[in-house]
Amino acid sequence: MGGGFRGVSGRGRHSPHSKGQHFPRERMYVWQVPEVGMPSAHSGPGSGPPAPRARGVSSRRGLGRKAGLTDSGWRRQAEGFWCNLEARCRAMWNFLWLERGVTDTGETTAGHCLTNATEGVRLAARIVDTPCNEMNTDTFLEEIKKVGKDLGITPTIIRDEQLKARGFGGIYGVGKAAVHPPALAVLSHTPEGATQTIAWVGKGIVYDTGGLSIKGKTTMPGMKRDCGGAAAILGAFRAAIKQGFKDNLHAVFCLAENSVGPNATRPDDIHLLYSGKTVEINNTDAEGRLVLADGVSYASKDLGADIILDMATLTGAQGIATGKYHAAVLTNSAEWEAACVKAGRRCGDLVHPLVYCPELHFSEFTSAVADMKNSVADRDNSPSSCAGLFIASHIGFDWPGVWVHVDIAAPVHAGERATGFGVALLLALFGRASEDPLLNLVSPLGCEMDAQEGDVERDSKRRRLV
Repeated sequence: MGGGFRGVSGRGRHSPHSKGQHFPRERMYVWQVPEVGMPSAHSGPGSGPPAPRARGVSSRRGLGRKAGLTDSGWRRQAEGFWCNLEARCRAMWNFLWLERGVTDTGETTAGHCLTNATEGVRLAARIVDTPCNEMNTDTFLEEIKKVGKDLGITPTIIRDEQLKARGFGGIYGVGKAAVHPPALAVLSHTPEGATQTIAWVGKGIVYDTGGLSIKGKTTMPGMKRDCGGAAAILGAFRAAIKQGFKDNLHAVFCLAENSVGPNATRPDDIHLLYSGKTVEINNTDAEGRLVLADGVSYASKDLGADIILDMATLTGAQGIATGKYHAAVLTNSAEWEAACVKAGRRCGDLVHPLVYCPELHFSEFTSAVADMKNSVADRDNSPSSCAGLFIASHIGFDWPGVWVHVDIAAPVHAGERATGFGVALLLALFGRASEDPLLNLVSPLGCEMDAQEGDVERDSKRRRLV
């Protein structure tokens, strides 16, 4: 498509042992905006009465503790969560109006965009907050069908034994022990005149016991949130299509419950994934990368994607690597790494890069009996980066397209409640493909605002890969 939105890569970060190292880094900041009015909160899980006013946005996560809307006088964490969200969205648009001279022409433009973005975040947060006895794979599929019906799209669904028959060994192997069978579901938007194909792939583990490598009593509670990536992609897809999306966009949902039972995958099992590669299971609690490996491979082989972004609550190590407030991003493109950071600043879903160095990290998955293991040998060697590289290996490190991995394990929740993290990030990052003028402005790809913020040095060369 036009407007400068292209899957281009920048000069990469090379191995420490190579010459010409380049480590793109940018300062982190969050903008402040003048006082804005607060919209009324809607009913539903996590909703609360509106706060009267708010001044500025200091982070995406704030619920009255360290960050969020300043000077707002929150009464307690759960109360007013949706007001925080809506004020953050409204503040973002006010920021654009003030800085770029954009005029709100009514419900058809800014108000409509704000409504769809907010509803997308709410949808994602509601799914993540709903316990697995209600939000199982069947229920999640119903949510996908509802969104599809609203948009006039019929989802493609592959379930249970069909997954096995068609070679989706990752999704099938993770979910085969559960009462509700696993599934791969796809929502596809293919408008006339599209010039490229984008795929968003979401990890939708509706509950993660860890499988036979079972989690402990302190680490298993809260694992209803392990579908946060798929939930965010569903909310973002709904909002993006409602605002008008000019390129082909596919939302791929990898749904399973990692359960314990007679049919559960065992350590030492070997699975054949959709990529055609074999994986020796040495940790059944490293299941997210298995379902996503099938998802990105499907996006590459069957959907012909030029740009693949996978989003997941993938590793607990993400919260250690980039903290509670920033998601982690790993990508084969320095251009897109910088764009993710900028998009996060502009929408409040903050992100920070992980080390991308497959030539030093992928050896962690070496197996004597398969193409790779599914869990690292050394947990002190950048495990979040390694987990992302496992996914990338199933489209190939020499794949010519753009691959982006976003690990949202920590920011997907704030205490006991889901945040809907990821929806705003996707809308901002891919805003140049939108027909909406505000999303166009907030996008860091091909946007004139880049010149004001500064940019990393870059060229047209792809990162060196093994």
